Amino acid sequence: MNTTTCPWDKFSPATLTFCEENLCSWVVHPAEAWSSLIISAIGAYIIYDAKKKNLPMLWLFGLAGILVGLFSFAFHATMTFWGEILDLGSMYLVVSLAIAFNLRRYYPQISKKAFTLLYVGMSLGCLSLLAIHKPMGSVIFGTFIVFGVAMEVYMKDKVRPEYKVDYKYLKYCLGTLLFAWGIWWLDILKIVCNPANHIWTGHSTWHSLNGVSIYFLYKLYQQLPEMLWEMKRDELPTEGQLA
Repeated sequence: MNTTTCPWDKFSPATLTFCEENLCSWVVHPAEAWSSLIISAIGAYIIYDAKKKNLPMLWLFGLAGILVGLFSFAFHATMTFWGEILDLGSMYLVVSLAIAFNLRRYYPQISKKAFTLLYVGMSLGCLSLLAIHKPMGSVIFGTFIVFGVAMEVYMKDKVRPEYKVDYKYLKYCLGTLLFAWGIWWLDILKIVCNPANHIWTGHSTWHSLNGVSIYFLYKLYQQLPEMLWEMKRDELPTEGQLA
């Protein structure tokens, strides 16, 4: 009888499984786990770049990237259900931030405090729904992406000319995500798969491209820092000026 006990056996297993086979180790999926930290590294660079260029609040994209990478590492290192919830929930840190920025962009009267509460509230709300009913996770994430893109399309002709942005970085972001998503499916369906490969997998590529997409999103909003954060309250435009 096999009496071997692996480090994470006492926890409920994850419901998602990818190509890489499980190891009886503290890091169950080495390729998938360590590649997650690429996202954290890109997040750290975003913080460095935002601070160096004096871009107030945009460092939040870097913080979100760091957390996404760490939570993804926790999932793939343990392959536990709680790690899976953290990993999926971390996705909302990025999409909620983009939506909160768009709302602040359209309604500059929103204070920094209100912005923070809005961002935290959306992220925690989505995480709570995910914990209650996990299948809702992908539906919420997809809805947030569609809503965020719809906001950009709507604001394209609704905000003052000096508030408009070059959408090439949004295209880069969405294009990178779609390409990465295709690789995600090839890996999880084991179409392109070598289970014994613990160095680099298709899911590792998914992780690295996710980090790149967060960077592109940061570059998109980098065009708006002065409008978003530097103006004093008595200098903010009214809703009529935004129409």
